[in-house]
Amino acid sequence: MEKPLPENSRRQFLGSLGAALAAFSIPASLAAAQAATDASGNPIPKKTISNPYIYKFSIGKFEAWSISDGYGTFKQGVTKKMWPPEQRAEMTKALVALGERPDDMTLYVNILLLRKDKEVILVDAGFGPHKNATWGWLADAMDTIGIDFKDVTHALLSHSHIAHIGGLASGGKILFPNAAVHVLKEEVDF
Repeated sequence: MEKPLPENSRRQFLGSLGAALAAFSIPASLAAAQAATDASGNPIPKKTISNPYIYKFSIGKFEAWSISDGYGTFKQGVTKKMWPPEQRAEMTKALVALGERPDDMTLYVNILLLRKDKEVILVDAGFGPHKNATWGWLADAMDTIGIDFKDVTHALLSHSHIAHIGGLASGGKILFPNAAVHVLKEEVDF
């Protein structure tokens, strides 16, 4: 797994994303390329995932998909990284009692995609296109389902951790050019 991002990267990402979105006046069409690129502008090759972990179901009249965007393992999860530090011993005990490892924690990122008629709603955007083979599966899953990035009309962001907002842009380009992005005021203020 790649080195975790520093805490201020969330603010930097939001600031950069905000500047990019402001330049295009959301929710107007943003006319961006869907091709995934890294920060240097180099193309990120399509992943070859034999099972993109797509689960289809219905919510009333909505078609719904739970999509795995991948996973990452954090070494020394509870012992060094969980907050508040004074509760780490209690967290370790609880995890061990459940048969879980407190030293290495695996984070699974799941995304909800909804469709009703011409409305396509993405709930969180995942990590985004990534060279790491265990992250950034959303594009492949959407390709499997048959929904293009330009088909997404709304992106709802639960909060601004990179595993939820990283997939909105790649290489400085907006990936969902026709989506109105909805985020809580508290996240923008942060």
